[in-house]
Amino acid sequence: MNASKTRQNKKIQCSLPKKTETQIGGPFTAKELLVFAGKLLTSYQPSQVTPTTHLEQFIATDLNSTQFQLSKDENACLFLEELFYGLERHKEALQLVVDGFYCEHGIQVQATDKTLFTIIFFLCIFASDSLDFANLKKFIYANDPEKMLLLLKFLFEKHIHSCWLRDKLSAVYDHLYVENTITQKLQSIQPNVNIATNKPTIGKDNTWEKKI
Repeated sequence: MNASKTRQNKKIQCSLPKKTETQIGGPFTAKELLVFAGKLLTSYQPSQVTPTTHLEQFIATDLNSTQFQLSKDENACLFLEELFYGLERHKEALQLVVDGFYCEHGIQVQATDKTLFTIIFFLCIFASDSLDFANLKKFIYANDPEKMLLLLKFLFEKHIHSCWLRDKLSAVYDHLYVENTITQKLQSIQPNVNIATNKPTIGKDNTWEKKI
């Protein structure tokens, strides 16, 4: 049996600072956290360093001396820690989902956005029970609306009830966990996601104008 199926599926806690305005010495926005997360993932070399060491080194690095140091923002550090370990824990399943997404939408999306899509898929599929929808929206709205609409429609309209998604996830996890935990979580936030994908208003600068 696949070792991933025998592991306990731990609940993933993801925290986001309550304040969203960027300020010197203050918390980071959702967009900034996604930038940090992308750099954290793309700079990771598993053959050279352990996940824990890489995370500690990344957080200890002053990425921009003119801004608030990441290591001093406890909420941001906690979010990156739990996101990074969660992505490592679920990377096999996420790879299957992201590959399927690119198979369907490869012409419409860029390969350079794969890390971003992986993070958003993770937040939707594996962290939606602990990251409330109000905070999940912040990460969605921090990105190009056309990219996010493709992802949301792929996951919540086309495949939420399909055998394809269940089969992909069941290749990694026990089918009961897929049915009773993952699928139920996705279905619980589907109504809110549908509001976002139903005739959204997108500005001339390709940003969200109408939000949930």
